[in-house]
Amino acid sequence: MDGVWRGLDRLFTGLLWLAVVAGMLMTTFVVLASVMRYFVGSPFRFTEELVGLLFVGLAFLGLPWTTMRNRHLRITLIPDMLPPAVRRLTDLLGMALVLVFLVVFAWQSWEFASFSLMLNARSDMGGIPLFPWMVLLPSMCAAAAVGVVVRRLHGGAEDDDAGPGV
Repeated sequence: MDGVWRGLDRLFTGLLWLAVVAGMLMTTFVVLASVMRYFVGSPFRFTEELVGLLFVGLAFLGLPWTTMRNRHLRITLIPDMLPPAVRRLTDLLGMALVLVFLVVFAWQSWEFASFSLMLNARSDMGGIPLFPWMVLLPSMCAAAAVGVVVRRLHGGAEDDDAGPGV
């Protein structure tokens, strides 16, 4: 199981770096649009659409790593006051709910993405193909679901701030 954890950790870390690149590109296009608006009078036509798509990429490319490492935002005020046995039970219940959400969201978003592929959907202003961006939703949710299962099988602690590979 350690080998699976390490392999997924490397893959998900690579996806996380792609999310960082998407954030950098997003920032670059926002600055570029501001400069173009100030000096030329109007930004590139596709800038706002591309920034929105890059934001989707940023959010979903980071999802598998944060889910497997349990590094997403959590409110732990009440669970921290519970006895350890009850806390483990609430963590297991939370993990199950996250897994159900990820699977259902992946399924629903795949239907939506495949429909956009069938229509050859493109953005309004820039004509950017939408399927590659839309397929990020189901694929990253499925990857995060695998991360949840591997985390559980690997025996990740309730709080992975000092977990394996960190």
